[in-house]
Amino acid sequence: LGGFVQDEWTLSEGLRVVLGGRIDKSSELDDVIVSPRIGLWASHAPSLVLRANYSTGYRAPTPAQLNTRVVSQGLDTRTLQVFNQGRLAPSDPLAIALGAKPLRPETSRNATVGLAVQTQVGFTATVDLYQIDVDDRFSQSRTFAVPASFANPQRFTAVSFFTNDFDTRTRGID
Repeated sequence: LGGFVQDEWTLSEGLRVVLGGRIDKSSELDDVIVSPRIGLWASHAPSLVLRANYSTGYRAPTPAQLNTRVVSQGLDTRTLQVFNQGRLAPSDPLAIALGAKPLRPETSRNATVGLAVQTQVGFTATVDLYQIDVDDRFSQSRTFAVPASFANPQRFTAVSFFTNDFDTRTRGID
């Protein structure tokens, strides 16, 4: 469930501001997520525009990331025992015993600054600098060997699970 509002105001000739925000309540998360946005547009001549934007966002874990259970079986040729390897849900007791934590949403911060120029003959050129920071990116954990001392009725020998593993920063010019 979510909602989005945005409006634009002209502060003076050649200066506009955009304010907006999104509010979301995901069935996969306990918290309400608020994602604000602000934009600025400035022009001292009709053919030259400077623009800047800042916003935040999020991505909730998918049901598959929260509830996945993928198991493959093998046969130990020395003991002739069947064993299991797999990817478990982060809420699985065995995954928790190996360090799994509840998944948090990925969060992002986005900033852009740009310039647009239009010539009298109709040629338009734009350039934008941007930076996108994403925290708590989803990833599959490394594969953990299951210690013999763990409660393990399904005889897993190795498991992995989804986790909030790393942060990224992307910068560029368009």
